[in-house]
Amino acid sequence: DQDTSLAEHERMTECAEEVLKRLGLPFRTVTLCTGDMGFGAGKTYDIEVWLPGQNAYREISSCSVCGDFQARRMDARYKDKDGKGNRFAHTLNGSGT
Repeated sequence: DQDTSLAEHERMTECAEEVLKRLGLPFRTVTLCTGDMGFGAGKTYDIEVWLPGQNAYREISSCSVCGDFQARRMDARYKDKDGKGNRFAHTLNGSGT
């Protein structure tokens, strides 16, 4: 459901941030505006690391929550807890470089 997918999106982003903290890399997390997000995304965070040689932050990870948009396109469903119906799955996307 939407509440669970939003919570998992936050958790996924926190996990990516934790890796950078443990590596001791300076970073920032940016919430993208709708014009910069992917077509099916409902919310996207870009994680950017400071690169002193370039004197700039550069994106190294992107974490998006897509709700049931992708699941509807591929007809990915699951049975609800009561087994009374099929629901569309919610999807998350995360990348790292």
